[in-house]
Amino acid sequence: MSDIDKSSILLLSQGVKDIDVASSIVGLITAYRSNSSRVDLLVLEPIEDSISDFFKKYSVEILKEVPKGEYQVIIDYSKSGVKQVSYDTDEQNKLLKFTITPKSEIFDFSSVKFVEGSSKYTHLYLFDIENLRNLEIYSDISELISDCNIYSVGSVHVENSLEVVDLEADESYSEKVYELLKKLSVSVNAKAAEIFMNGAIYKRKLLETREKNNTWSSISKMGGDGADISEGITKAYYSKDSANLAVQIKLVNNVKLDKKRKIIWSLVEYDDIKKHKLTRETLDTKGRIVFNISKDYDLAIAVYEINTQELLVVLQSNDSSKYSAIDIAGVFRGVGDKYSAECTIKPLSASEFEKRVFDVIDEVSGKRDDEILPKVIIDN
Repeated sequence: MSDIDKSSILLLSQGVKDIDVASSIVGLITAYRSNSSRVDLLVLEPIEDSISDFFKKYSVEILKEVPKGEYQVIIDYSKSGVKQVSYDTDEQNKLLKFTITPKSEIFDFSSVKFVEGSSKYTHLYLFDIENLRNLEIYSDISELISDCNIYSVGSVHVENSLEVVDLEADESYSEKVYELLKKLSVSVNAKAAEIFMNGAIYKRKLLETREKNNTWSSISKMGGDGADISEGITKAYYSKDSANLAVQIKLVNNVKLDKKRKIIWSLVEYDDIKKHKLTRETLDTKGRIVFNISKDYDLAIAVYEINTQELLVVLQSNDSSKYSAIDIAGVFRGVGDKYSAECTIKPLSASEFEKRVFDVIDEVSGKRDDEILPKVIIDN
């Protein structure tokens, strides 16, 4: 165990936008707590119920306010030998009575002292904090973090950070935080490694892509720390709940074929997603598109109307030289690679999807010469 493991940590996050970020936070907390470190978590913005349930699953409490200072009663037993210390609660008089049994008949009360404010943190982890000193709670925590080592994850304008972890849009917080802990020589137990692994799999969509992906290297290390990689992939890709299964069945029932373009696609409308009480966060789009099973179609597109005038579009290319998934998704600021990518398009209704997005596909693949892109309305 390194010295950094024996720590008191404050983890301060602006928000928790998805399961990947939540996994990175819970994995970090689990790793430190396995080494008997104290970890407190403050989140400044409200979080979705699904994220809250995720934290509860791992017994991670989000504090509602800045932790207060501790008070200690210390007995110097080199001055007065102590045989036993006990206490009783007097509920009627609201008293807490301590009984000190000395080793001799005399007890020297000068050996007792009182200490206030022993809860200073040794380490501060910041997640997505734009400016630490501008936070409303800064005055409340400034004394508690005055001697902290500071580590910034996705944060900017943080002075005196020992480590700064920058993330691109398609990078995994779980992967990056795991690598940070390894760099700091913080021991990561099997439970923490598995949490990190599940977050990375969720974010990086490892089985959808054929690009060289450094995440596999990180996941291999997580396996070395005790994470069950096979079980993690099985749960992520082959364990859809009944609500997500129903949406996938609807997706299959709605399949359309564009034989000229060699595109197979389908769209599930908002009412069907809402009926099954799914949100963007709980909608499971991982894995190969369920109807992408024919070699005769070069591009498969699954479209989910996750809100009125908001579409989640998943693209998988079977011929990346003809249709690059990321080139198409990139028009809408999507993420991925040439084989698999996704994007969110808004404002755009389900009824408008086919005309607007197929125009973009034609433009990106070089099949149209007229002015098409300006016709596509996006505000992502």
